Amino acid sequence: MQLESLADGEIIGDGRADYTRQTQRYDLELNGQPFALLDVPGIEGKEGLVLSEIERAVQTAHAVFYVTNQPAPPQTGDAQRQGTLEKIKQHLGAQTEVWTIFNKKITNPKQSLTGRPLISDDENNSLAGLNEKMREQLGKHYQEVFPLTALPAFLASTDHFVPGSQNAKRRSKVLSDFSSDQLLEKSGVRAFLQLLGGPLIGNGKTKIIRANFNKANEALNHTQETLSGIQQTLTALSKKLGQEELSAKSQLNSSFLALKKRLESCSETLIDDFASKVRTLVYARIEDDISNDDFKNELGSQLKSQQRRLSKLLPKALNVEVGKFQSAAEDILARFEKHAQELTMSYAKLGSTRLNEHFDLKIKIDNGVNVAGLLGGLLGIAAAPFTGGASLWVAGAAVVSVLVSIGKAVWSAFSSDYKKSQQREATEKNLRTATEQLRAALRDNLKIAISDMHNTIAQLDLALEAPAKQAAAQVQTLARCTHRLKNLSRQIETAGNL
Repeated sequence: MQLESLADGEIIGDGRADYTRQTQRYDLELNGQPFALLDVPGIEGKEGLVLSEIERAVQTAHAVFYVTNQPAPPQTGDAQRQGTLEKIKQHLGAQTEVWTIFNKKITNPKQSLTGRPLISDDENNSLAGLNEKMREQLGKHYQEVFPLTALPAFLASTDHFVPGSQNAKRRSKVLSDFSSDQLLEKSGVRAFLQLLGGPLIGNGKTKIIRANFNKANEALNHTQETLSGIQQTLTALSKKLGQEELSAKSQLNSSFLALKKRLESCSETLIDDFASKVRTLVYARIEDDISNDDFKNELGSQLKSQQRRLSKLLPKALNVEVGKFQSAAEDILARFEKHAQELTMSYAKLGSTRLNEHFDLKIKIDNGVNVAGLLGGLLGIAAAPFTGGASLWVAGAAVVSVLVSIGKAVWSAFSSDYKKSQQREATEKNLRTATEQLRAALRDNLKIAISDMHNTIAQLDLALEAPAKQAAAQVQTLARCTHRLKNLSRQIETAGNL
C-alpha cells in the first residue's frame, strides 16, 4: 500500500467525470523556464460541485488546455442546460488563451503506432471541424488543437511503478515493441513539449504583459458596451418622454384656450346682467312718471350701484373658471408625471446590468419649478386687474348728464308717455355707452391677465420639458464617457500590441 501511494500516475483519473475535485498545482521547469501547471476539475461533470475551483484556477491562468478524447466539437447547450462550450467561455479570463488537446485513446501502441500516423484522415477532418467550432465560440481566445496520446508516453517516460502492478506490466510490454524515444515521438508528446517550451512559456514575460494589457482592455470594452447599452436605453426613454411631453403640452394648451373662452364668456354674461339689472330698475322708476331730474339721478345711481356689484362678482366668477382650469391642469400634470415615472422605471429595468444596478434614473417633473405654487397662483392672476373697485367703471356714469340734457328743454312740452319713451331711450344710450366702456376695459384687463397666465403656462411647459431634457443630458454624458473609453482602449491596444 505504501508503494502504491508513492508510485507515478496518481494524477491520472479513473474515468469518472468528477474524479478531480480540487485544483492541484505543480511547479515545473522546462528549458530553464519555470511555470506552474494547474490540474483543474473537469468541466463536463457535475459542475456545481467544483465551480469555485474551476473559476479560481481559470481566472489566474494564461493558457487553458481543454483535454478531450473525442475528435469532435464540444456540445453546445440549450435554454435549460449549458453545454461544454458555454461553460468554457463562461470561465475564461480576459487574458486566457485556449488550446484543445485531443488525447487519443490507444490501448495497443504496437497496432496503432506502427506504420501509420497518429491521427487518421477522418480524425483530421473531425478535428478541423472542432477547431472551427471552438474558434467560432471563443474568438481570439482560441489557438489550435494539438493531438497526442498520453498513456503510451506516460508508460515510456517513467519507471516508478509498483513491481507487478498493471502499469509495470504495461510498461514492460510497450517497451518490448518501441524504445522510450520512439514512443515519445510517435505519441506526439515530444512535439507538445516543444510547443510548451516555445510559443507557450518561452516568451512568458511578454505573454504576461500582453495578457495584462488585454485584461485591462477587455474590462474597458465591457464597461463601454454596458454604457452604450444604458445610452441606448436612455435615448429611447428620452424619445418616449418627449412624446409624453408634447401630448401633455397639447392638453394643457387646449385647456388654457378653453379657459380664455370661458373667461370672456363669463365676463360678457356679467356685463349683460349688469345692463339688464340697470334697465329693469330704471324702467320701473320711469313707469312711476318721475321727472327728468329724478330720472337722471336714478340712472346715475343704478349705474354706479350695479358697477360696484359687477366689480365684486367679476373676480369671483373669473376665479371659479380659473379653478376649473387649475383642476384640469393638475390632472394633466399628474398623468404626465405618472407616465414619466412608469416609463423611467420600465426603461431602468430594461437597462439594468451589474454595472448600473444602482444607476439613478429618477426624473422629477418640477426640476426647480414649483408646479403646485404656479397653479395655485393662477387664482389671483385673472382677477387682479379687476380688484381696483368701481373707479374702473366711473367713466360709464359720467356721460349720463350729457345724454339727458340734450332733450331736457323739450321734454316738458310733451306728454307723459313721450317723456317716458325719451327716458327709456336715454337709458339705452347710456347703457350702450357704459357697456361698451366696460367691454373695452374688460378686454384690456383680460389681456393683461391672460398675458400673466401665459407666463405661468410657459413655466409649466418648462417643467414638462424637464424629464426628456434630463434623460437627453444623461445620454450626452454617457456619449462623452464612451468616446473617452474608446480612445483609452485604442491607446491600450497600441501600447500592448493587441
